[in-house]
Amino acid sequence: MERSAFTFMQRPVTRRNFLAGGAAAGGMLAAHPLLTKSESLLHNGVAASTRSSGGVKVLTAVTSSVASGFDRDGPNTDPGFGEANYNCFYPLIHYPQPLSKGAYVPNFSAKANQFVPVLAESWQSEGPLRWVMKLRKGVYSAAGNEFNSADVVYTFARAKSISGSASNSWFLSNVAGILSFAPVLPGAKPSDKKLHGEVVALDRYTVQFNLFEPSGLFFFMALTDINLSPFDSVEMKKHATAADPWSHTWGNANAAGYGPYHVTSWNPGVELIYQATPNWFQGKPEYGTVVTTAVAEGGSRLAALEAGDAQIASYLEPPELAKLKTNSNVSLIGAYTNQINFMCLSYNYAPWNLPKNQLLRQAVAYSIPYDNIVKLNYLGFGRRMYSQIPSSFAGYKQIKTYSTNLSKARSLLAQAGFPGGSGLSQYSSGLQMYFVSERSTLLEPIANQIRTNLASIGINVTLQPLPQAEFATKQLQTHDLPMSIFDFSSPSVPDAGFVCQLLYQSQKAGGLVDPTNFANATFDKLSGQAKSASGAKRTALLHQMQDILMSQLPTIPLVEALPVEAMRKPISGWFVPTEATVPLYAYVKS
Repeated sequence: MERSAFTFMQRPVTRRNFLAGGAAAGGMLAAHPLLTKSESLLHNGVAASTRSSGGVKVLTAVTSSVASGFDRDGPNTDPGFGEANYNCFYPLIHYPQPLSKGAYVPNFSAKANQFVPVLAESWQSEGPLRWVMKLRKGVYSAAGNEFNSADVVYTFARAKSISGSASNSWFLSNVAGILSFAPVLPGAKPSDKKLHGEVVALDRYTVQFNLFEPSGLFFFMALTDINLSPFDSVEMKKHATAADPWSHTWGNANAAGYGPYHVTSWNPGVELIYQATPNWFQGKPEYGTVVTTAVAEGGSRLAALEAGDAQIASYLEPPELAKLKTNSNVSLIGAYTNQINFMCLSYNYAPWNLPKNQLLRQAVAYSIPYDNIVKLNYLGFGRRMYSQIPSSFAGYKQIKTYSTNLSKARSLLAQAGFPGGSGLSQYSSGLQMYFVSERSTLLEPIANQIRTNLASIGINVTLQPLPQAEFATKQLQTHDLPMSIFDFSSPSVPDAGFVCQLLYQSQKAGGLVDPTNFANATFDKLSGQAKSASGAKRTALLHQMQDILMSQLPTIPLVEALPVEAMRKPISGWFVPTEATVPLYAYVKS
């Protein structure tokens, strides 16, 4: 997911924001305090799968970035943050997650009665606006505090406080129908930022949700989303201060939840060490210690896995994964979730905001070499997108309108008033196509293929790589990229309605990010209706919204990437979260 409701939001909630992260020295792996010198991650001759420390099995992983902080309402929403969040916190319920080819793949189209109890034991509706939930007894955090209804109330009270540097958890709660817009409206009073019966503890193990409006996303967000998973409120409150009553400072350096692991050593951006939570309610994880080390260069992560210096390598690119296909010592485990790549055409810039811009956008859509991109750049680790919505999401509609057809593209360009591209040169500032420079190994060849095809019909664009931080600011906050290849949007709620509100509903109508400044009154109306609709009616609304997006093309969908974990045998087992390649280590077995 990406950001909160209006322009005051500072950071996205997407978990695969960027692949580059803090690097250990020279891109190599460093020894850590829980292992002896002979057990160092780089110790040649010691198979990674056999390492242990004090009788505790140690799992070693190399990743692109290690968390720079743990506060879900703070500025640190990078892939490393997502990994820590999933391993140190746990939601109230899970999607059903059958095992498929080594991966526990959630069914994102599950109905309310198909969800799996986790921290919650049962739930029932008392009307469209009220849900009562029974909580599991005997669940303890690493600090030794028992999970109860006070933790759930605290979690949503903190969300409504709007007290962090971002308001991600408020946004999730709002879209789920729990917390209204009151705390974020201009002139909001302190009382508007406190709970007033939205989430109530009926007793120690029973909590009641009182929604301000019916929401088809209540189950998808409030109960399953890891970013609304309960805090250990006892531990959080110990570190509250008058200046920081919700413990953002402490919570950014500590992860106080009820997950299978807790953090015992942390070098921000470089290395993070987890220990298994004592007496965890779902059973002791096989690996009592997990060491994750940041290695920014994908080739170095690949080398560490192949040499046996790491057991898991995350965020490898398709060329690196392709090299591992024939390695008998490695398993590649993956499942399509929400990792998507699309092209943005901003309404802030001409020619993308001219009267016949729809025809011009469609000309671009017919120019893109989709099959070549999938085949040559994703190498079997991606597939065509046929909607702005990931195909695994609830409410998805496949729309096969566009294929590579340069003749049709030239005809549409002429209808738009630019035959053969004549007249477009005056809009050169709007024909700059941006992508993240740190991702140039994958994205620059894609951009060049698109540029070549566009030039062949008369649209001449200039490629503009940007550092990741600058790209994110321009794409998601200031919205001043005229054209871009955007491959780090990974909506964390697997539902078409959520993606539409997040990326395409206008901010005036309550949208969240809207990176292309798309504003369509019919679309906004349908999106508003879909929030409170359910069943077949809601699905029909979501399909109409996707029809509009594929006709108007604020973005042009390119590729669904296949997120893959590369694991050194005999390691296997991966719970696939929504946020693409984020290992939940309690599922890793040998």
